[in-house]
Amino acid sequence: MGVDSSNEAEWRIQIVKARRDLVEDNQWRGMLSQAIQQSNTYCNFLLQQSQQSAPSGNDYRSRVQRAQNSEYFENMGRTLRQGLDATMTRMQQHIQEVQVLSPVRAALMYVQGTRIFDRTCDSPGKR
Repeated sequence: MGVDSSNEAEWRIQIVKARRDLVEDNQWRGMLSQAIQQSNTYCNFLLQQSQQSAPSGNDYRSRVQRAQNSEYFENMGRTLRQGLDATMTRMQQHIQEVQVLSPVRAALMYVQGTRIFDRTCDSPGKR
């Protein structure tokens, strides 16, 4: 961003202003909240999927139950992932709009969004 020691004070002022503006940006805060909630839901779903047990028998009922479980997890996983992708797209669009007037604020927004979407689902509730 072209910052060196000669303009560090200006940079610090821009960071403080960008942080203040982010606190006041209700639309952005709502998007962050939604992204965190959707991310947690998706991770909890993946945990549920990894812990589910399907009938092991080869009888008709067991095969039907396995097929139903598989279809449920496939459909639900796709739905939850699409919701996350849509939220991420809205956040990226908002960042691009802000970028025009406040590159520093947009950079902070990018970092916040990246922290949400780049986390892994290793532990329940961690994403």
